[in-house]
Parts: sequence; C-alpha cells; structure tokens
Amino acid sequence: LLLLDEPSNHLDSSARDWLGKYLNSFEGSLVLVSHDISLLEASVNNIAEVNGGTLLQYVSCTYGKYLEEKEFRAKSAMAEYERNLAEAARL
Repeated sequence: LLLLDEPSNHLDSSARDWLGKYLNSFEGSLVLVSHDISLLEASVNNIAEVNGGTLLQYVSCTYGKYLEEKEFRAKSAMAEYERNLAEAARL
C-alpha cells in the first residue's frame, strides 16, 4: 500500500513524468491525493470519491473519464430534482 499526498508539489517536469510512469506500473494499492491533473491522468485507473458520507467507485476509469462521469451524474441528479419539483407543484 502506497499513500501519497501531493507527491509532485516540488518536482520538476521530468521527475513528475517519471513519477506518473512509476505509479502507473505500481502493482500494489495506491491512495493518491493530488491536484496535479497530468499526474492523475498518467497514474490512475480506478478512482474512489468520498462525498457527503458516500463512497463512489469508478473502476477502470481514467481521471478524464471520471470527470465526465461526475458531470453526467450531477446533471442527472439535477434533472431528477427538477422533475420532482414539477411533480410536487402539479400535486
């Protein structure tokens, strides 16, 4: 198990590239906290999001795909909320 919190903060670009490749090939479990989008794109293939006491898992998912899925879920939730408001107003 590898726990990393902002591991690329003080690295130059070649060291960040190396770290991304290393983490991508790492065969153990990895918990990575980072705001470095290029590092996330290079190194993750499963994402767990903790939000409001709920854990959402995105399996076989790049960071870019995660962002797309998160936006889709938010839009779907808003659409359902609006449908519920319309139904409540109709009643």
